[in-house]
Amino acid sequence: MSQTVKTGLTVSSSSFPSNLTPAVEHQAHSDGTDDWTVPDDVKRHPYFVEIKTSVADALKELDQKIRSGDRGHHLLSSKKPRSLFGRIVQAGRVGLWEVNGRPIMSMRPGKYWNWSPRHTWRGTTDVTNPIDFLGLTAAQVFVIRNGGFVAYGAEGRFKVLAVADTLDLDRPRTSDQVKVTVATFFNVPANNVVILQRGNSLILLPAGQHVITNPNTTFRGLFSLGERQIKFKTQPAYTVEGVPVILNVNLRYRVFDPLALTSHYDDPFQALANPCQVSVNAVVSRLSYQQFMRSQKIGGDVPDVQHTPWLEAFKAESLVELSQQAAAHGIKILSFDVLDRELEGALGKDLEKQSEQVLRNQVQATQIELQNHINTETQRGKLEISEVEADQVKTKAE
Repeated sequence: MSQTVKTGLTVSSSSFPSNLTPAVEHQAHSDGTDDWTVPDDVKRHPYFVEIKTSVADALKELDQKIRSGDRGHHLLSSKKPRSLFGRIVQAGRVGLWEVNGRPIMSMRPGKYWNWSPRHTWRGTTDVTNPIDFLGLTAAQVFVIRNGGFVAYGAEGRFKVLAVADTLDLDRPRTSDQVKVTVATFFNVPANNVVILQRGNSLILLPAGQHVITNPNTTFRGLFSLGERQIKFKTQPAYTVEGVPVILNVNLRYRVFDPLALTSHYDDPFQALANPCQVSVNAVVSRLSYQQFMRSQKIGGDVPDVQHTPWLEAFKAESLVELSQQAAAHGIKILSFDVLDRELEGALGKDLEKQSEQVLRNQVQATQIELQNHINTETQRGKLEISEVEADQVKTKAE
């Protein structure tokens, strides 16, 4: 990437339209997209000069065009710099004069005398700054795409609406108050794309810097082509017994065809929400409540020869069905995992309470069994001690 400052320039004139026509079109771009050049209709203006070397050279060329016109005017003053007194024009600046409402400029550094009552001094300006003075417009842009322009409008004028530094496109805007949008700039990160819409057509812009000057183009979305994941809760799905179950799932996916996705949806989750729910409903509706409650941990089910573990059934069936539906929208499903499950509704809550009560009873029974075992072992130990003591007494008696 070039280290020079990249700047976009938007120009409008009272005599010419501000919409830019693309100089080069290719498969990824269309009218008004990524056109960094000056429009051809603006170039045909008799007093418009593109900056190819410097602002000074462009102003001299513009002066020649104005002198060759039929008005008998000129842009550069014939005044010569003096050594004493007068208006000072420093190096790197230009002096501005007004003559009957039109501009006159002095570019050579020095002191200037004014003996003409028709000439009015209007100060100086930096030659590199945008100039908007009595119909004279100049703007130098330090870019590798174009260098700016100088122009003069005797009837109407050119106006620099904004100078956009494309190195600052990632900075937030300081104000949202704009009268009209002439150009929209995009700085698309690597492995991302931007989708635009013009009428019924969609336009894909790859990673890089882009400018849109067609007012009929609207922004649809920014999509990452890398792996993404989202965690969400599904809507209630009903088991064979009619018990509502909500699953907390983790979905990993990757967008491989943003155009197919944007044709129907604004973001991937909108496209995946309904297929995810359909897949969950299809799997849960074939499972019983006991299969969900048999798993005390999400990591796996208690082995049972009569039932297939519901997590295995979920992964095997829902992932296949979901992948088929998502592929139609340009999305590849990488994984669809269950993190947790909840029972909803009065019936579900009652069953869950019953299950919790059964677990508590099992814990209490285990504790009682353990306590009985401890007491039994204690009594057995005391009995053994008594037997040993009796043997000792018997031995002493003998």
